[in-house]
This record gives sequence, C-alpha cells and structure tokens, in this order.
Amino acid sequence: MIRSSKFITIVSSNHKTRSGDTSLVYPVTILGQEYYVVTASGKRFAKEFAVFGLQDSTSVTVELRCTVTFEGKTYKPHEKLSVHIDTSEVLYLESAQDCTGSRVVSDKPVGVMSGHACAWTNTKCQHVYEQLLPVEQWGTSFIVPALENQALKDFVFIVASKPTLVTYQFGDKPGSVNLGTGGWVWRAVVGRVPGFIFSNQPIQVIYYCTGGKFTADSVIDPFMMNIVPTVKFCETYTLEGKEDFNNYALIVAETKDIKEVQFGDEHPSIKWHQVPGTEYSSANYYYLKGRGQYTVKSPGAPIGVYSVGQVDRDSYGAPAACGLLTCAHNGQYYPSGKPFWEDSACTKLCECNPSTGLVSCQKSQCKAGEECKLVECLSECVAKTIPASVIPPKGLPCIHKGQSHPPAKYEYTYMTVFMFNFDAKEKSKNQLYITSYLPDTNVLVTVNKTPFKKELSLQRGESVTVELPSDTELSGTGRYSKSVMIRSSKFITIVSSNHKTRSGDTSLVYPVTILGQEYYVVTASGKRFAKEFAVFGLQDSTSVTVELRCTVTFEGKTYKPHEKLSVHIDTSEVLYLESAQDCTGSRVVSDKPVGVMSGHACAWTNTKCQHVYEQLLPVEQWGTSFIVPALENQALKDFVFIVASKPTLVTYQFGDKPGSVNLGTGGWVWRAVVGRVPGFIFSNQPIQVIYYCTGGKFTADSVIDPFMMNIVPTVKFCETYTLEGKEDFNNYALIVAETKDIKEVQFGDEHPSIKWHQVPGTEYSSANYYYLKGRGQYTVKSPGAPIGVYSVGQVDRDSYGAPAACGLQTCTHNGQHHPPGKPFWEDSACTKLCHCDPSTGLVSCQKSQCKVGEECKVVEGAGECVAKIIPSPVHPPKEYPYTYITVFIFNANQEGKGKKLLYIRSYLSDTNVLVTVNKSPFKKELTMQGGESVTVELPSDTELRDTGKYSKTVMIRSSKVITIGSSNHKKNSVDTSLVYSMTKLGQEYYVFIPLAWGYPKEVAVFGLQDSTSVTVELKCAVTFEGKPYAPNEKLTARISTSEVLYLKSNQDCTGTRVVSDKPVGVISGHDCASKNSKCQHTFEQLLPVEQWGTSFIVPPVEYQVSVYILASSPTRVTYQLGSKSEDINLSAGQWKEISMDSSPPLVISSTQPVQVLYYCTGGKFSDGSSFDPFIMDIEPTEEFYSSYTLEGKEDFSNQAFIVAKTKDIKEVQFDDKRPSFKWQQVHGTEYSWTQYTYKKGRGHHILMHPSAPIGVYSMGSIVHPSFSGLTCSHNGQYHPPGKLFWEDSACTKLCACDPSTGFVNFNVCPDNNPDCDCVYQGKVMKHGEAWMSADCSEKCVCLTGGWVQCEIPGCPSGGSCVEKGGVWLCSTPEPSCYLLPSGGFKSFDGLEDWVWTEGTYSLAVPAPSTQDAFRIIAHLNPFGDTLEPTVIFHSKSSEDLKVEVKKDFTTVVNGKAVSLPFRTNNGLEIVGSENTVVVQHTSGLNLRYCCHGKVTVTLTAAFRGKVAGLCGNFNGRADDDLQLRDGSVADNIEDFYADWMI
Repeated sequence: MIRSSKFITIVSSNHKTRSGDTSLVYPVTILGQEYYVVTASGKRFAKEFAVFGLQDSTSVTVELRCTVTFEGKTYKPHEKLSVHIDTSEVLYLESAQDCTGSRVVSDKPVGVMSGHACAWTNTKCQHVYEQLLPVEQWGTSFIVPALENQALKDFVFIVASKPTLVTYQFGDKPGSVNLGTGGWVWRAVVGRVPGFIFSNQPIQVIYYCTGGKFTADSVIDPFMMNIVPTVKFCETYTLEGKEDFNNYALIVAETKDIKEVQFGDEHPSIKWHQVPGTEYSSANYYYLKGRGQYTVKSPGAPIGVYSVGQVDRDSYGAPAACGLLTCAHNGQYYPSGKPFWEDSACTKLCECNPSTGLVSCQKSQCKAGEECKLVECLSECVAKTIPASVIPPKGLPCIHKGQSHPPAKYEYTYMTVFMFNFDAKEKSKNQLYITSYLPDTNVLVTVNKTPFKKELSLQRGESVTVELPSDTELSGTGRYSKSVMIRSSKFITIVSSNHKTRSGDTSLVYPVTILGQEYYVVTASGKRFAKEFAVFGLQDSTSVTVELRCTVTFEGKTYKPHEKLSVHIDTSEVLYLESAQDCTGSRVVSDKPVGVMSGHACAWTNTKCQHVYEQLLPVEQWGTSFIVPALENQALKDFVFIVASKPTLVTYQFGDKPGSVNLGTGGWVWRAVVGRVPGFIFSNQPIQVIYYCTGGKFTADSVIDPFMMNIVPTVKFCETYTLEGKEDFNNYALIVAETKDIKEVQFGDEHPSIKWHQVPGTEYSSANYYYLKGRGQYTVKSPGAPIGVYSVGQVDRDSYGAPAACGLQTCTHNGQHHPPGKPFWEDSACTKLCHCDPSTGLVSCQKSQCKVGEECKVVEGAGECVAKIIPSPVHPPKEYPYTYITVFIFNANQEGKGKKLLYIRSYLSDTNVLVTVNKSPFKKELTMQGGESVTVELPSDTELRDTGKYSKTVMIRSSKVITIGSSNHKKNSVDTSLVYSMTKLGQEYYVFIPLAWGYPKEVAVFGLQDSTSVTVELKCAVTFEGKPYAPNEKLTARISTSEVLYLKSNQDCTGTRVVSDKPVGVISGHDCASKNSKCQHTFEQLLPVEQWGTSFIVPPVEYQVSVYILASSPTRVTYQLGSKSEDINLSAGQWKEISMDSSPPLVISSTQPVQVLYYCTGGKFSDGSSFDPFIMDIEPTEEFYSSYTLEGKEDFSNQAFIVAKTKDIKEVQFDDKRPSFKWQQVHGTEYSWTQYTYKKGRGHHILMHPSAPIGVYSMGSIVHPSFSGLTCSHNGQYHPPGKLFWEDSACTKLCACDPSTGFVNFNVCPDNNPDCDCVYQGKVMKHGEAWMSADCSEKCVCLTGGWVQCEIPGCPSGGSCVEKGGVWLCSTPEPSCYLLPSGGFKSFDGLEDWVWTEGTYSLAVPAPSTQDAFRIIAHLNPFGDTLEPTVIFHSKSSEDLKVEVKKDFTTVVNGKAVSLPFRTNNGLEIVGSENTVVVQHTSGLNLRYCCHGKVTVTLTAAFRGKVAGLCGNFNGRADDDLQLRDGSVADNIEDFYADWMI
C-alpha cells in the first residue's frame, strides 16, 4: 500500500535475472467491480492473476476460463469460484491453462493483476504482468504504436464485456470482428507497423510482445502492457528508465500535433510514422540507457506514451504515468487550479483534482449585482444586464366576476419555422399535430409578430391539429420574424406538416431545451429548385456563423463555398438561406442555443417535385450506433447522409457486405440503401445520420415522392411513441427493436402480427407496419425494452417521413430513474421533494418535509413519508420455534382485489399459530388441535406490483409443526404453492418462469436475515431502481429481514441464478400466463440447489404439459418417456424442456442434483371443459414421505397423482381407507403410479403409506400443494416420518415416527443386536454394508451393533465422484487432448503449447507400429476473423467413414450433410445440441466439437502408446510428446507442428 499527501505516480517492477516486467500502479479511486483477465501464452509455467481487496468482506466471484485448484477444490473452465476477501487481502490463482477471458466481479471495488510466471514464445522464459483496468475504464478508440525493433509478430488481445463490433487495421487491409459478452480475440501485429482498433462498445486492449531478435547478437524477451484509449490520453507523462536497459518512449499523437511534442523542454528530432486509416502518427524515441526519470509533454494536445525497455534476454513495457491531469465533467474538460460553474444557473462551483481527474462541486451563487451568463462557452458570473426574454413574459392575473385568477403557466417551450415549399402560387397548408399525455394541459400557439393566437386545454391522450396562417412560409434568402412558438403547461409532443398539392413532408418539433450551438446542414439533391436551411434564435443578440459549402446571397452580398457568413439574430428571428447548390456539410455555430431546419424546396430524384425538410439535432445530441430500417415499398435506391464533426471511423452494412469510411472534421458521405434491406451504421465518434427517400413506384398505378428524416441513435430509443397519421395517406410505422424483444412490441394495447427482418450483423430487427389510412393518433410501445419508431406516409405522388415522437420521458437523478407525475424525495431524510420534467428528462427539487405524525422511511427503494407505526418484530418470539415466510407476487387480473389466502394444517394438539404482515397492523392468532385445517385471508394490499424493494412479507410462526399452502386468487386467475419452512431455504436458486404470451414474468427474493447480499445473474432484461440491466448482467442488492427484492421482465427469465451470502426464499412465476387458454396467474416457491435431487418420476395427465429440468453444475441427465430414452448434457444454469401428454410417465435421473418443474400450459379436457395454466415442483424420489395432506379447493375438481414402489402399492391409504386404485407400472423402474379423483370442493384429506415413502401431487384445474405428513415430537425434539433416529447419545435405542399417528415407535432394532441396521445421516444401512458419501469424501461401513465406521480417503488425483446405479464411486476420467481456436493445444499426456501458423494438422493418427485405421485432422487459422476450426474424423475400420464437422456445426458424412442424431451399423454415433457435436465410435474414440470451436479428443486406455500427432503418443509421459512422423522427437515446438501439418 502506498499513500501520499499529494498526487504522485508509481511504477512497479518485478525483476529476477533475465526475467522481469513493469506496470503502472493505479490509484484505488479508479478501480472497479468488473474485470476480464488476460494471461499471455507460454510453455509449461503458470498463467496467473491476483485480486486484491480494498474493503473488508468483499464478495468476489471469478467466472473461470481455465482450471484452477483453490483451497483443495478443483474448479474447471466455465465454473465459478466465489470467496470473500478483506482489505489488503489477495486472492491469487495459478493455472497451467490460458485464463484469458476469465471474468472477475465483486460487490465492492477491487484491484486485479494478470500475467504469466514465465511467458515463452520466441525467446526463453520471461515474467510478464500488468495491472488491469476495470470495465468502466475501457474505451472505444485505440492506436497501437509501432515497436520498431520487433521483426516478428506480436499480438493484441481484444476483450469485450458486451456484444461489440470491433474494426481494426494492422498493415494494408482493415478487418472487423463481432465479439459476444465476455468474448475475446487476438490479432497478429507486425511490430514495425502501427495500427488502430475501434469499437462501438468499450473494450480492453492488451499488447503482448512475443520477444525476438533485438540485434544480431542479442534477443528481447516478452512483455505485456495495456493499450490506453485515445480519450484517456494526457498532455504530460513521466518515464521511468530502468537500470542497464535501453529505454524507449513509444509515442502516439494526432499528426497535426506532432511538432508540439517535447522531451523534457526540448523538441528532439523524432521519426514519425502515419497510422494508416487515422489522423494519428506513432514514433519510437530512444532516450537513455540506465535508470532515470524523464518527462514527455504536448501542451494543449493530449498524446499517448508507453515506457519500453530492452536488453539482451530481458525487456519491460507499460503505459507511461500521466502527470497532472485535466478533468472531464459533463462532456467538457477543465484544467486544475481554475474553478468553474457546473450548470447554466451558476448554483454549483466546481474544482478539478489533478491527481484523479475527478471534479468536486459545492453549492454557491453569483455575488450581489451579478448574474450567470454563458461566456466563451462557459458559465460565468457577470454584471447584470437586462436581456431580452427567451420566453414571452407571463400575463397579468385575470379578473372574472370579481375574482382574480392567475394566468396559465407555460413550463415547456417549442419553436419551429416553415421553409419554402416549391409552388409559390399555392398557399401552403402549415399544420401542427399536438398530443398531450397528462390531464389539464394548457397549450398556447403563437406566430411571432402576428395576431395569430390559439389557446387549447387538452386532456390525457388527446390529439389536436392546429392550422397556421399560410403566410408563415418563408420564401427568399433573408431575415424573417415568422417563427411559430408553442408553449404548454405540461409535456406535449408536436409534429409539423408543410403541405401543398402533391408536395409535403413532416418533422418532429423539438423542445428548446435540447437545442444547441453547433449543427451540420444536410440538403437533399434535386433539380432546379432551391436547397434551403433556416436558423432561428432563442435569445436576443445571438451571434451565428455559417461556414458555407454552397453559394448564397444574403443582404446583397454573395458568399461562396468555404466562406463564413456571420450575423446576429434575436429571439424568434430567423436567418433563412437558399442556394442552387448542395449545402450539405455547411456548419452552423452560435454563442447561444439556436434551432436549425434543413431541406429542399423541391427534391426531384426518381419522381417529380416534392418538398422535404427536417429539424436538425445539434452535435451534442448525435450518436455512434444507428439502425436504418427497411422501407419495404421502395424498390429503388435511397440514400443515407453521414456527417462527422471530428475525425471519425464509420462502419456500415447495407446488403451482404460491410464497409467502412474515414471522415475528417465536417466530412460527410452518402451511401446507397436498398429500401427493402435494413442496415446499420456504427462509428467511434458521434455522427449525424439523415435518411433520404428518393421516391419511386409504390404500386403499379402510383408513385411515392421523396422525403427526408433523422435516423435516431439507438441510445435515444424510447419505450413509448406517438404516431400522427396524415389525412388521405397510407400511414406506416417503421419499427426497430432488439430481436430478443420483438414479441413485446405493442400497437395500442395489442400485439399485432408484424413481419420482422433481421438487420444483418446486429442484434436488431426491423419491420414495416401499416396501421391506418387517414388522420389519427396512435401509440407504439415496448415496455422495458426501448425501440426506435419512424412515422411514414405514402400516397400517389406524395409522401412524408419523420421519427415518431417519444412519449413521457423518465428522469435520471443521482443514478436513479423516476417517472413523470410522481414526486419523489431526493434523500433518505425526506428534506427535498423533487419532480421529473417529462419533456426534458430533468429533475427540479425544493426543500420540504414530512407532515406531522409522519416519518421518513425507505419504502420500495425510495424515501417516503409514512404514518408512524410500530413494525412487526423482526425475529420470532421464543414461543414460536417454527417460522415460515412467503410473499404474493402480482396477479395480472384487474377485476377486483382478489383473495390472498393461507391454508394452514396442524397435526398436534394445542398448536399456537401467529400470522403477521410485515410493517402493517394485520395480526391473526390461532390455537389449533391435531388434524385441524384453517383458512386465513390476508389483506389484498400484500400483493406486489412493480419492480422494486418491498416490505410486504407474510410471516407464519407456530409452536409446533404445521404445513401451509398459499393461494393468490382473482376471478378466473389463481394458483397455489407450498410455503416452505425457513430451515429448508438456502443461498442458491435457479429461476423458472413458464413461457407464455403477453404479461410480465416475475421473481421475488425475500430476506430471512438483516444485511443479506443478493446477486441475481440475469437471463432477461429488468429495470431496478431506475437502472436497466441486460441479460447476462448481474444485479446486486442488499435486503433485510422480511424485505423483498421484486423484479419483473417482459422477457423469459428462466435460468436466472440467485445467490446470496445468507439464506433467502425465492418465488417465481408469471403475471398472467396465456398460451392454450385464457390468462392465468402462475407461481411457485422454488427450492434451493441443496434441496434438489437426482431421481424423479413425473406422472402423465390427459392434457399436454412441459417438464423443465434445470442444472446448477455440469450434469448428465437421462430421461425415459415410454420406449424413448435420451441422454443430455446440461451445463451450469442450462435447462431442458420436455413435452409430455397422456403418454407414459417421465422418468428422470441425473449425475448431479437438478431441479424439475412441471408446467401445464392450459387447454381443454376430453369432456370439453377448459382449464388454465399452472406450475409446480416435482419432488425427487429421495424426498418422498409416508404421509401427505391434500387441501381440496372450493368449486374445483380435485385429483391426486400417486407414485409408489410397486411392492408397496397395496398399503396406500386415502382417509384411512384403501380405495381401488388403478396402478400402472412405470417402465424400467421399481415404481408404479395411479391417478385418483377425490371429492369436489373445499376439504382436507390424508393420503399415506404406513411404512414406505410415496410421492403425491394434487391437481385440479389448477395446481394444489402436496404437503409432507405427520411429524413426531419426542423428548422435546421433532422428527419427520420415514427417517429413523437414535433416542440416546449411546445409540442403544433406534426409533421411528409413525406418520399416521404422530407417535414414536421404540425398539425398531433390539438393543445391541449384532445384526442391527445402521442409521447414518438419516439413511438406514444393512449390517456389513459399505457405502461412499455423495461427494466421495467419506467411505463408511455398518459394523456389528449398529455402529458406523468412516474413513476419509477422497478420490485419487484426477479422479471425480460419480453416481452409478444409485451408488457413489470414484471414477478416473479418460485422458483427453484439445485444440483451441486460438491455436492453443494440450496433448493426452499434458503437454501444453501453441500453434502459430494457419494450416491443416493431424491431431491423432495411428502410430507407425499399429494397425488401427483412423485419423482426426483439423484446419486452423488462429489469426482469421472467424477462429473456429473445421475438424474431420476418418475411419477405415470396416467400411470407409469420413465425418466432417464445420464451423457452423454442420455435419457431413461421406460427403453428405446429415441431421443429428446419426448412427451407422458399424459403431459410429453422432449426436448434437445447440453448440456441440459429439462423434463417438465403439472402438473407444470420442470427438467433441463445441464452445466456439474447441476440439476435444478422448480415447480409452486401449489406445495407449498407439497414436501420434499433435495430441501426442498417449503413453503417460509429456516429455516425449514432440514425436514426429518417423518416431523421432523434435527439438522444438515449431518443428513438431510443422511436421504434422498436412
């Protein structure tokens, strides 16, 4: 730990003889909670990384990509290692495998180091390491400097944390690659040529020097270092030269700034090299041999600097340390030592901290006699003047019938103008389409310096058309006062329309709050008529400069292209310019915000004249990611205009092939778009994208005219839009959504049938939806998943197009999101009450406090004033030793409040029960006798509704054992669930939510202890406390006792993992599942992983259901449905759906515990009656009990499904009777099953077996709970039925609980009987029987007298614990060989290395001395854009077989593609899943192709010493694995893999 009183920089060095490296040491303030590891390649020695804690009790999870052993436990790739570390404590991991891509996440900031103990590539051993940067410090633009002394190939590692498009260039040709979440790739770099890497999402870039020749007499060893994003460049750096090393500075600068670079205070002669495709240059500067400290600087122009050193058989490399930093704050840069105002109102004065680059602010204000003004683009306090008002002054109070009334308040202001529409003879029809979203919205529309005035009072959802005077149209270059101002008391949206006969267009009208001071004009092409643009003022005396790209004449003076036109305009004044030339690229800059309209009086391309226009967005509103939707009626080429304000790399795709272009400052380009094919545009700097429809044929009898519209950046997408259909037009919505969200898109309140088209190369889809001909206002929405929507209309010889208007915006404040119309407290003390402005997304706050009798509490994640109450006790009192907790998630049926019920059953006399609802006065006390059943109705407001934190838990406590079922019942929508006792809950769950249409999926996690840390590893998108979380992201929260974390999503959340540091309960379900029947609420309390099982029998029903199997660890599952049997492999968090109906029972077994859930999708019985969906847990056979309680529900047909061992079926009883059950054998098992219909309506029943465990499920038209039976009380302890126990500590009396009576039977085994059975951990074992525990940690034997003796041998090294036939055994896996797509391989005997050359290689072939006739070959390209190899298995055992598995998992046998599974009569079997193909042969060969191209070969012991190839000779020794074709052993790896190249 290094601490200092002022800013310092630190470089660490780890050095031994001819082995060392350096790294920057970063301040803890920039460390974070998510990292991705990079470990360089090398022979034999360990890859390594370390995680160190900054705070006590930090939870760290490592999602591994390599095998590590930690605290005696071995973790394999794709498994998770979780630990807690304290301040200054280090988790250090080593592995023989490459750990690159391993993800480190923590609940508090940590630091991470990563490297290799001894990287060994082109030279001998060298230690390399680097301190990594967290994901939030990554970037999107990187320049990789030239390492001029390197003649061999080095590499850059590129790592992504989310789906990312990466473009790069090293050498002559650029390339690109798409990376998924956690994906990584490396690319070869010729050290003497600088290159670039750009991406559309932040990435991590690590440079790995592989070593090589330094001079003719010396070599350099490897090193690794971070490549710094260009946005993190500094103006000053410190270089730390190392003793005995030749020390270099690698420098990157914009080419225009290279002359300003200084070394010390001098400008040395530096040889610069242009970085192809960029505006940067790179240089190597040798400054000194030996230890020393030096400075590199470039005043006013940030540069990148790396410190590199080389000496014979040694080297080091790291980014140089930045000197005193400038600070970035709200998109602006500020120097240290100069305070600045944060906001335009001068309410917060800020200062830049030069050591961290962070800004600190405090409340302040201008002095008396001063006011806040924007001076040279910065807020400043200046002497007061009397400015012209931006907004016309508010009116005086009105007197009506003797009463004074205040005028309407207009908080929102919009402004627009109407440019020339070509036909001067026809009066234009200028209109505004105004939509309100809140009740009692007052709107005032005025035209500047005219008597026109229109006052409106609008209600929620109301839409009106305002027709403006025709003389508002501008015509002829000049100054005008014809601006239109719209003001409103509440948020509205506005679309303008400028229309003449067969010539018109529309545009959104933006609120003045989002307008700015810099714009770039786009004017569409056309014949003869004027290109035009207009600039209108929002404040008096606004200075406007237009940097022209066309010729204009203004106030008698002609301005040519590249000249500047400068004017001053006042509030509502318009500068209107026309030109016969294309004005695209003209720049408009001003000293105060202005608005800009741009277009063409008469665009004329594929059809005749059409006026087109659009209100432009300022540069600060531009974006970097755009999806261009398909215009399906357009058969001709349209165009997109792409404009840059600074040097920018743009990548795009319209059609089959992607393209890219570099744009300079103010540069622009257009690209042809085939209207029927959607495309994308990504850039490394913000750009403007304008779509220009060129017109064309609409139908055989009509044509469409041109229009132009803004393309909205994906980050500006909204969840709700308003469409304004135009009179007489065919109106369309062009919709863009992420492909995973397309089913959630609604038109109005419906989910119409929309034809979607995938956007190539992206995760988006596009659609055209025709909604109505004629004028109208409509809504498109996608709750929880932002989309893009454009409003387009077409009719013969006319058209229009514009982005649709976003609905109400939410506000972001202090990292939280808040909806409009709902005031909220800013702080937990409730001292400031805030409001969200729906038009701007900005928050305003004012001082306030809670009322008398109220107190401030955090309710559902936010401060709230609530009545002072005495909360329910946190912990149950001593007289209630049994505790149960549940919650009621949302039942979507809106008809009535419904009923929230508990069905409570007691088994012993004088059972006291207390039911409470947390933080409410509800309290229900009961005294129940044995066999009594009671229904408790709870308050209706216990139901959860929206995502957030709640305190609405229901706690049930009892003095003796009870069983409980919960029911959430509304009209035609009901489900039930068991309520489990707290002792059965755990710390790891996997969510299941039934797949159904429509309503949200939901999951609730409730706490049992205070300060419980909960992490949800999501498989669906949710928004929690204002922050959106995407699938595969983690949501971490803390909950207290009886507090609920409640999440809702429109996506399928199945497979979501919930982990916590203390036990919690989890309930999941569906608001309203609707599939084969009407809407039905479904839910179930889930069991934790430790309660899962390995053996299940699922009885059939007469209707179709789905059975879901979920795994928490790599598991092999075998299931049998009648005569059909299948084996499947599930990884951690993976699940499998199996459909079944009235077919035979489903039998499931697994090698590791799994969760099995039963989902009925609803439908009709054979008698024609219908039923709704439900879900329920399926109990493992090992959890069967001897007695069950059935709670029939009122008005329902109740059925019991029973599973029992065939030998026990005659003893099964129902309410003390033995009815005539119709038992059926479960094929292939010792079990039978039956279905039994019992009494219709509410009732309580007992189903039991006197001595044997059975399984019981209760169903009707909905699921009903099946409850465990009578529990026995003995000597103050409670014992469940079916599990024997010793009465005393000497184990002299064995006892059993009788489930029919609740009493204990003694002397199950006579005292000291030599043949007495043993009871160990609840299991009965026969005398002399030996067994292994489930984790193979103990081996036990039952001795004479019921004594158990255990030893702890564990499995031998390399062995694993497996279950075979119900018995646990130690199994040693067969050795395997693998080849990675990056070129890494491991032989059968453990040799690890890398293949660096593209080619086709023999992995495994018969050794020269054997007669086996097979070979396995793979084609590898470790430096290509698609890394996955192609693998071929060729066997000539009995008949010629050639199997080829391609990159896309297509499988070809003897030249013909086959579908899987595939089998032959000579022992070949090929099976496959979504991302795996397995080729097996009865000779003992197993070939697996999976996981993005990993090839794994496994052979049985029969092949030992009989194979050769890259996989080695399989003789148990790694030292002779470099065996060549002739049997000799190669001296080096290069000769070895060259020999096995085909």
